[in-house]
Amino acid sequence: ETVAETMMLRVTLLAALLVLGVSADEVKQTNLRRLANGNSKNNGNGNGNGGGNNGNGGGSSKKLTQPCTLMLREIDYEDQADDFAWDCEIDPIDNNGKSGEIIELDINFKKNEKVASAGLFESGFTTLFTDDIVVNKSNGKATVRGNPSFGRKERGNNGNGNNKGRMLQVTGAKTVLAVRVIAGDGTTNTFTEAELSDSVFGNGNDPFNLASGYDTCSDGALTFGKAADRVGSGSSSSISGGVVTVTLSETPSQGDVVMRNAITTQLETQFGVGHADLADYVMMCLPPGTLSGIAYAFVNGWMSVYANQWCTYPSAQMHEIGHNIGLAHSNENGASYADQTGMMGYSYGSDDGPVMCFNNAKNYQLGWYTDRQLTVLPLTAPTSTRLIGVADYASAAPVATGNVVLKVEGHSLDYYVGFNRKAGINSGTVEDGDKVTVQTRTGTGYAESNKVAALGLDGIFEISDFGGTGNPPAFIRVDAIDLGATPPYADVTVYQQGTTGCLSNGDCDDNIPCTIDTCNVGTGICTYDDTPCPTPNLFMDLLTDNYPAETSWSIVDNCNGNSAVMSGSGYTDQNTLFTTGAIAPSSQFTLTVSDAYGDGLCCSYGLGSYTVKYDGAVVASGSDFSSTETATWGSCSNHVTPSPVPALTDAPVTPAPTPEPT
Repeated sequence: ETVAETMMLRVTLLAALLVLGVSADEVKQTNLRRLANGNSKNNGNGNGNGGGNNGNGGGSSKKLTQPCTLMLREIDYEDQADDFAWDCEIDPIDNNGKSGEIIELDINFKKNEKVASAGLFESGFTTLFTDDIVVNKSNGKATVRGNPSFGRKERGNNGNGNNKGRMLQVTGAKTVLAVRVIAGDGTTNTFTEAELSDSVFGNGNDPFNLASGYDTCSDGALTFGKAADRVGSGSSSSISGGVVTVTLSETPSQGDVVMRNAITTQLETQFGVGHADLADYVMMCLPPGTLSGIAYAFVNGWMSVYANQWCTYPSAQMHEIGHNIGLAHSNENGASYADQTGMMGYSYGSDDGPVMCFNNAKNYQLGWYTDRQLTVLPLTAPTSTRLIGVADYASAAPVATGNVVLKVEGHSLDYYVGFNRKAGINSGTVEDGDKVTVQTRTGTGYAESNKVAALGLDGIFEISDFGGTGNPPAFIRVDAIDLGATPPYADVTVYQQGTTGCLSNGDCDDNIPCTIDTCNVGTGICTYDDTPCPTPNLFMDLLTDNYPAETSWSIVDNCNGNSAVMSGSGYTDQNTLFTTGAIAPSSQFTLTVSDAYGDGLCCSYGLGSYTVKYDGAVVASGSDFSSTETATWGSCSNHVTPSPVPALTDAPVTPAPTPEPT
C-alpha cells in the first residue's frame, strides 16, 4: 500500500463518518486516544512488568455501563526518574456495589490533556465513557474502544467514586489507614504493625512522621489521625493504631495493580464498609518485589501505594499524601522534583527526616498562611516587605511585621518568594537554608513548581521582559537578612525598572554607620560597601551535637571586670556549625563551655566540638568533657578598654545529606 493510497483511504473513511453523522470532534477524540499512547514511560503499567492480556482473553472480563473517573497516577522511582499515567476509578455499579477499584487503561493521555467537551483533564473529576470499555478483572486492565466521551463530576465530599468528585480539603482533621500485606506466597512487609503505626503517627517514639509533619508545617490547620479501631472478620486483622494487616491470595509477581485492587476489595469484605468509611486516606504498603518504583499516589484521590519500607519514610509519606491533596512535584531549573528546599521534591530513605515543610509555591497553594501572604504587581509600583520563615509563623506576634509568602503577579508566570529559614520544623531543609528562594508556578490548578533562584544578602533575581515582550525587566532584591532578630527575617524589594526603587542615597540607609550606602538611580538598586567597617578578630565555632539545647557558652574579658564579649545558648539545630564573631581588644579572655546534661559535646550523642580563634590563631578547642570546660588566653599587660561592638553571628551551616532520590 503506497503513502498516497493510505492518505486516500483515510480521507474516504473520514468522509464516510461525516456522512453517517459522526462529528469531526468525535473523530478527533478517537484519533486522540490512539495518538496519546506512549506519552508516559510505562504506558500506564506502574509495576513495570508489562504484559497482561489487556482484556482480550483469560480471566473474567466485564463491560462498563457507567462512566469511570479519570485519576492521575504520579509514579516516583529511585533513579531520579518519575512518570505518570491516567487510570480510571470504576463506579460501584460496575463493581458489584464495591467502591474504590482503580483500573489501568490501554490508552494514556498527556498530563495536561484537554478536550472540548470537558476542558482540561482534572484528576478525580473528569469522567470517561464509551459503550465499549472492557475490564479484565484478572489483571486490572481495561481495553477502550469506540469514541470516548468526557464529562465532569460536580464537586462533593463523599469520596465514594459514585456521583460526586472528591472535594479537596487542605485544612481540618483527616484520618489515615496504613495497610500491611501478607501475600499469597507468604511474602510480607519487613516491619510490624507497631513499627508502621509509629512511623506514620509517631506514638511518642518517632519524632518526625506524616502526622507531626503536616500538623507542625500547617500550624495545626491540617492534621492526620489514626483510622478508628474496628474488629475485622476473616483473614484480616483488626484495625488498631491506624494500621491493619490483610492476607491475600494474590502474589507480588501479579504486580501492584492487582495487589492494590485486592487490598481495596479485602478491606470492604472484612469490615463491611468502603474505604471512605474506614479513613479519608489509605496507605498501601506492598510487599517486596511488587512495585518497581518506590511509591505512587493518585492526585486528588484517597490512595497512595508504597514499595515496602518506603511506607515508613516520612518524606515519602508527606510526598505521596501531598499528591492526594493536590500538590504536584517541585522542580528546579526544569529538573523534575529536584527542588530540595521542601517536600514534593526528592524523597529520602530515612525514617527520621529530613525535617522540612514545603516551598513557597506550595505554601501559597495550601493557604495555611493567608494572614501572612502578600501579592504584588511590579508593573504598578515597587514593593518592599519583610519575610519570616515557616518555622517562625506560629511564634510571630500578630502585630509583628513579616509575611511567609510573597506572590509576584503580572507576568506569564507567577513568582513565589519566601525566606527559607533553617530552624524548627524546617531545620532539615536540604538546600538553600536561610536564603530567599523563588519558585514559579502556572495557574491555580494542579501544576508543578520550578525553583529559579536562591538569594543571599544583596542578591538580585531578574525577570526579563516582565509583563510582555519588550517590557523592561523586573527585579527581586534582598535588602537585609537578620538571623539574630526575633523572629529572624529577610527584607526584599520587588520592582520593575523604571518604576523606581531608590531615588537617593538616603533611601538606602541601613542604619550601620560605618557602611557606605549608595543608590543607583537608574536601576533603583542600593549597594552597601562595608570596607570601612572594623573586622572581627575573635571567633567561636560551635558544632552542636544531637541535643543542642543543652549547650551554652560565654567569653568574658578578664581585664575589664569580666565583662561579656560574646555568648551563645538556646540552640535548636542538631549537628550544625554556628560561627559567632566579635571585635576584641588586646586583653585576657576566659571561655566557659557548659552542657546541661553533663555529657559534653562528644561522643555518646553526636560528634560536637568547639574552636576559638583570636587574631587568626587557635586559642581553645575541645569536645569531650562533662558539665563544664574553661580555657584562658591573652594578658592584661597590653589591655585596652574597648568600645562596645555587637557580636556578629553567621548563619548556621549544616552539611547537606546525600539524597536518595525518588
